[in-house]
Amino acid sequence: MRISENRSNRDVILSENKLLFGAVGIAVSSAAAGFVISRVFERKSSASDISKLHRESSPVTEYVMEYGVREPLPLTKLRQATMNHQWNKMLCSADEAQLMRLLLQLIKAKKVIEIGVYTGYNTLSMAMSLPTDGKVVACDVTDEFMKEVQSQHYFKEMT
Repeated sequence: MRISENRSNRDVILSENKLLFGAVGIAVSSAAAGFVISRVFERKSSASDISKLHRESSPVTEYVMEYGVREPLPLTKLRQATMNHQWNKMLCSADEAQLMRLLLQLIKAKKVIEIGVYTGYNTLSMAMSLPTDGKVVACDVTDEFMKEVQSQHYFKEMT
């Protein structure tokens, strides 16, 4: 009996780790694919862009941005504040943030680590997708950008 109990516990631990590594693999694969696509198409963004899907405006992009992206109000406000910042190219787009929220919900994530926060747009987005007992650890070398756009105000709106 004891051997079968140990084996089933080990199987549960292995399956949980496979899920974690699968989620990490998806995130790394998505980041790598996004990097390659951006290099191939030499994507450039401007301060007025909401989406980074395409360089030029197309009916499909406009439709997706109008009907497909569901951005909560605090995120919209933080994105708009960030778009006025001189380094706004570092901001992820609303559709990318929505994809990350969806992936976190699909794997039922309770913990998130973000390295490179900028103004906290994606950090706030991911925090919104976590359960109430979830935890976000965000790391950056400076909080200068968050202070410049007063990000803490938008984080307080979330609660």
